Amino acid sequence: MSTIRRVGANSVPDGAVIEAAAPRLSVFQSERSYANAAINQRKILIVVVDQLKADDPQLETIWLATYVNARSHITLLPLFPASLSGGERDDLAVKNGFKLDGDGQLSQGFLDQIQSKQIRWDNTFILDELGLAMLIDAVGGVDLGRGRVSGVRALSQIPLVQYDAQAALFAHAMLARSICRLSGDLVDQVEVQDLLQPLTAHMRSDLSEQFFVDEWQRLRNSKTGVSCEFPNLQKSSALP
Repeated sequence: MSTIRRVGANSVPDGAVIEAAAPRLSVFQSERSYANAAINQRKILIVVVDQLKADDPQLETIWLATYVNARSHITLLPLFPASLSGGERDDLAVKNGFKLDGDGQLSQGFLDQIQSKQIRWDNTFILDELGLAMLIDAVGGVDLGRGRVSGVRALSQIPLVQYDAQAALFAHAMLARSICRLSGDLVDQVEVQDLLQPLTAHMRSDLSEQFFVDEWQRLRNSKTGVSCEFPNLQKSSALP
């Protein structure tokens, strides 16, 4: 059995243009008010699934991102796979407990499960693999160690979690780091509405659309992209 993933229900040719259908569900939920937001810091639970439109979306990875907008800086801590204290046992429990509700948001049972690990966040952001591929293409492709490739090809190089959780974790980390490093040009050259429009069928968030618009403009005015760090992974030589 192959240990390499296929992106989406049907494979998409490398370099193909993926057109998003109009979403059936509300992409942006009403944004909540949090104390952390008042001090210019947000903790965002970032979740990647295989297909949002699938009857039973499968969990690919979860990261806790702490975003400090005064410094345009994100600290990323991996929660799944291969990162929680229980190792493979925790991975299996998280994967089996994963579920989306009728609005395509994280189910309350799954949120409670994550919170039981003493993990706290302010907002959630869910993206499926085709949406992630679009984001990668928007920054001009990423380099996972074999030269720069398109979004679909980059995702095809990530090992399946059930066969090599550590390799999958580090591949996702390298992918996120590449997107961060290329974000400055993206912010400078692309309007955020033009980026979000094709992503709407492939994402869900309780962050407001206005949040993305405001942050994009602030980044553009500051002439910087977003910097990222992976404090508990950078101790390993696998992620310099």
